[in-house]
Amino acid sequence: MEDVSLHVRGLENVDARRLRNKLMNQIPFQMRRAGLSVDQPDRINIRVYRDAVLLDWKGLTEDDETTPIPYSKEMAERLLANPIFREGVEYAASLVGETKDGELKGLEGNSSGA
Repeated sequence: MEDVSLHVRGLENVDARRLRNKLMNQIPFQMRRAGLSVDQPDRINIRVYRDAVLLDWKGLTEDDETTPIPYSKEMAERLLANPIFREGVEYAASLVGETKDGELKGLEGNSSGA
């Protein structure tokens, strides 16, 4: 993802924490106690990243490498299903500091090609 710039919020922003808690609480207690299935954490992360972390991108192109892919939540969800893209979003979001009020502190995103 060398030429890609991701505009993200921190992984632990208020909205992300709320959504993650909500999604975890929707899993029946007995299932949580017994252990989540292999794909449940990925599904939760995809939803959290789509709805509360990833805000926009620049530099993503179609296979022709010239046609830009515009940001949308639907496209974000499709791309987040790819573990490599999801790891890039996670890395970029880990670089963003948040204050306790959820305001960005320091970096406002990642333009370093995460």
